[in-house]
Amino acid sequence: MSVSAAGTFYGRTPEQWDNMVRVTSGYLQQRARGRGHTSYTDVNNYMKQRLGHGFDFDLPSERHALGYLLADVNERDDPSHHVMLSAIVSYIDDPRPGGDFFEMATTWGLLPPGASAAQREIFYWSQIEAVWDRYARRRQNRRQADTET
Repeated sequence: MSVSAAGTFYGRTPEQWDNMVRVTSGYLQQRARGRGHTSYTDVNNYMKQRLGHGFDFDLPSERHALGYLLADVNERDDPSHHVMLSAIVSYIDDPRPGGDFFEMATTWGLLPPGASAAQREIFYWSQIEAVWDRYARRRQNRRQADTET
């Protein structure tokens, strides 16, 4: 995480950053419950719609900041480091995540260092399935609880 000497996260206050993480996490969970995907652009547009601000993708530092935001979403969503909620986020023109996704997976011990392209591809799709299963299960459990009451 890039925290400046002034205590900001990529130019955002801790409160702004927390709100961005919360809104992004909620959006991704919603998409995952429907077994959906989304793009970096859609995540950013959703933040802008909900919060009135997001990232300026014309600036490399701002694109990088979104990667760190998604890493923070992953950390907060699954501190046990098994399922990466950001797996359902990819580029608009390429159905794969950015390199930071795989770096985080390596850091978490989910992917071996120097993994081949084939290993990364298999891992990526297994993470998507794990995210979908996790949130579809939560949705199903919620439905069951509603019918039992």
